[in-house]
Amino acid sequence: MENNVVGLGCAIRDHSGGLIAVVGVQLRSRSVCMTELRAAQAALNLATQLDDAFIGAILEGDSCDVCTHLNKILVGSYLDNYEASIGRLLLSFPKIVASLINCKANSVVDHIAKNACLLDFEWFRGMPLTTSLAQLLAHDATFL
Repeated sequence: MENNVVGLGCAIRDHSGGLIAVVGVQLRSRSVCMTELRAAQAALNLATQLDDAFIGAILEGDSCDVCTHLNKILVGSYLDNYEASIGRLLLSFPKIVASLINCKANSVVDHIAKNACLLDFEWFRGMPLTTSLAQLLAHDATFL
């Protein structure tokens, strides 16, 4: 987090692991936990903007503390107004759970976040992929 500038990345996938949308945003943050919560918020905002009807959702992250925190928010335990706003987003999905995943399974999101340190990025299904993202997806083992 040099100069407090970080890249935030999130990806929306379908039930078989295919990408629906990704977003990467440059932001300033002094806390890894707050950056992770902002990534969760960005993913939820992105999902609510899509035309796809989500029956259920799994909010995946590679931080145990953040997943635990999100699950507390899911049951209505908020520390402040920011967390309450995340709680309202969570409630817009009929079935949702926060789940911890292995860091290696987060390679697409990590790639988006690293690139977002330089430039904001959005991609939606149907748009051409960047060469680097296409190469990464060719070796993506998230759903194997």
